[in-house]
Amino acid sequence: MPRKGPHRYGPYERAHKDDTADRMYARRLMIRKYGAEAAKGMHVDHIKSIKAGGDPRNPKNLRFRDPHENVSDKTYYD
Repeated sequence: MPRKGPHRYGPYERAHKDDTADRMYARRLMIRKYGAEAAKGMHVDHIKSIKAGGDPRNPKNLRFRDPHENVSDKTYYD
């Protein structure tokens, strides 16, 4: 059944939408700086995580990392 009226985002959806936008911006920024070949198969990592107060859009806070290394050393905050 189709939804009636505009979709209203809940708090979780809004936070996820903003977080995804920041991550996509960071990837585009790194691709512009280093080229698409450098980004192929790599993750864009925030040196200081967003949750720890790192700036998601500062190029000095970004680096390319191997996906396995990037996922294996994450610290999760409450």
